[in-house]
Amino acid sequence: MKDTDQEPKRQGGQLDQRRAHRDEIAAEVELVFSEATVQGTTADLSEVGTLMTIEDGIEFEVRCDGKRWRGRLVRCQPVAQGRNALAIEFVERLDG
Repeated sequence: MKDTDQEPKRQGGQLDQRRAHRDEIAAEVELVFSEATVQGTTADLSEVGTLMTIEDGIEFEVRCDGKRWRGRLVRCQPVAQGRNALAIEFVERLDG
């Protein structure tokens, strides 16, 4: 669903160019990972962590509000101490 009637909004000083309208809603969500191995290459490495690049995205099942999708991790960023925000793209609806 593409929302062409709304003006683009600014988020943090940048123009927000979304492909679809978003509703602000708080709902419980589950990410279900199958047993998988992700292979990639380090871009840098230290004693406390690494920046890693991978060829394909990390995929999993997303369950929310009685619906299921195959999802792909797009971005992960810290938002508060001990909390992270995950941007997830819905790849395919799994329950019809």
